[in-house]
Amino acid sequence: MNKYILKSSFLLIFSFCSGTKAIAESAENLQLPAAYLQLPAAYLQLPAAYLQLPAAVQQTSAQYLQLPSSPLLSSEEKLFINKTFLEFYADSDFNSGIKFKSPFLNSSLYVNYKDFVKTKQNDSQTAAKEEKAELHNTYGFHLFTDSFCSILPCQIKFGKLNFSGSLSKINNPLISNFSSPFSFSPMSVSGVSASLPSYSSYTKPLGIFLEGGYKNKNTILQRLLLNYWTTEKKAENTSQSEGFSSTADFSFPFKTDKLKISAAVTAGIFSYEENSSTKWFLPEAYYSSGKNLCTSIQFSIQFKKLYFCFLDNTYQNPFNEFNSIFRSDFKYNGKHFTFCLDGLYSPAQIIKTPSEKKITRQSQLAASLQYKTMIKKIFIKTGVGGNSTFYFQDQNRFPFSTEEKELCTEWKLCYGLSISSAKTSVNFTASINGNAPLPFLENNTNINSAKIKNQNKIEISGINAQIKNNYYFSKISPAILFSAALTPKEDFSKITSSYKTALYLSSSTNPQFSGNTSFSFSVKDEKITSKKISGTLTAGLKIRQINIKGKISFEIKLVE
Repeated sequence: MNKYILKSSFLLIFSFCSGTKAIAESAENLQLPAAYLQLPAAYLQLPAAYLQLPAAVQQTSAQYLQLPSSPLLSSEEKLFINKTFLEFYADSDFNSGIKFKSPFLNSSLYVNYKDFVKTKQNDSQTAAKEEKAELHNTYGFHLFTDSFCSILPCQIKFGKLNFSGSLSKINNPLISNFSSPFSFSPMSVSGVSASLPSYSSYTKPLGIFLEGGYKNKNTILQRLLLNYWTTEKKAENTSQSEGFSSTADFSFPFKTDKLKISAAVTAGIFSYEENSSTKWFLPEAYYSSGKNLCTSIQFSIQFKKLYFCFLDNTYQNPFNEFNSIFRSDFKYNGKHFTFCLDGLYSPAQIIKTPSEKKITRQSQLAASLQYKTMIKKIFIKTGVGGNSTFYFQDQNRFPFSTEEKELCTEWKLCYGLSISSAKTSVNFTASINGNAPLPFLENNTNINSAKIKNQNKIEISGINAQIKNNYYFSKISPAILFSAALTPKEDFSKITSSYKTALYLSSSTNPQFSGNTSFSFSVKDEKITSKKISGTLTAGLKIRQINIKGKISFEIKLVE
């Protein structure tokens, strides 16, 4: 019995070694990588009794089994290969550009030659118009260290940058006049942020953005950022600005949850032009050009399902007066219910923001209540919301402006319903708005009664319905959409309606593409108007580290 076992084992080992030699000779002829022949060492650790083979066989097997290993890429080389690519872009609106991304440097350059092409194609244009033909361009560069040092990140941005964050809140701190309760959301604490330009940012001024700080989610101080920005003056309606901002986020462990506190401070100097005019009477007191100081202080606290945020913006007017705007937001986000409440108060008679927006003396209040649930894989969400603005007039201060807002309160109420499943979604919204005189103004003899006459007005601002059905296949994902909007006027005696049907198609394979085409029309006074067909097709091709993207859009207005 032992003889049969020994004989069988010998034949098995001899076959294994012969097969290994044959594989190695085949690999040498086919020039296969050596990594395919790196068998685990455990397969070669056989008892010595089984290895009583001829020396030539053992030498041949060892020669082919001890092959050199293939070189491995370092982590830095893998990071550079995975996050580095070059993108080329062009579309039918005469935009073209190039974008480069790497682990430490991003850059973009876009050019629009629409005006240039139109001028050159029309030979009848005058020389003066030909001089105005130019190539509009935008560019930006971004140097950062996040990929190599995530705890102490630093970044530098230069070009025609898009600034947002706290600068947007300084330019317009008012509560937005939303028409759907689902679009209502409280503000979040943020400092100044900047992004590289896209092919639609040709009018942005040149700017510089520097930022450095500390980030670590495992400590109480999770983030501390300090940045500086400066921009040049581009046009008459833009201002030159310079300033800094700082943001800090804290997270304190508290029983089974965490208490999160965030704060941000922004201060900047913005230029403004004089308000000279050829009219005899100016709408506001005269002032010469200069610079003013604007600041923003933000603070938020979040614990479990509760969130509270506070904002204080301070503006210096041309007469060296400082006026503030206060705003606070509150949100409760429960399992089924979500409640939001926002309030704003501007005590100054008028404030001019750096974006030339005028904010009169007013107070705002907005609220929304949403309910959401899941029934047999169908998600249902419904809600109501409303906002109101109360306008006042200050009779005791020297008027910075003689413009007077209508002495009334403007309000808006809206309702929304959303039902969605894996493939189908249905949305419905309706809103009404109106205005009414403030109660204490009706008996005020110092106010012209003409200003509060005909202020009790209520109208339906819009009724919208939409249904969208999605289909999912292995390579493409089409979708069909139908929507309708009604705008009644004068107690439903006149109704303006608009309708739209659209087809969407997208693919995630290489090459990628997504497109849509739609047909829309309006009905007014029982007549069909504004008939048009529009569409967009976007395609992309990826070849290793190179991306090629293109976009074609069209719009055809049908003759009525």
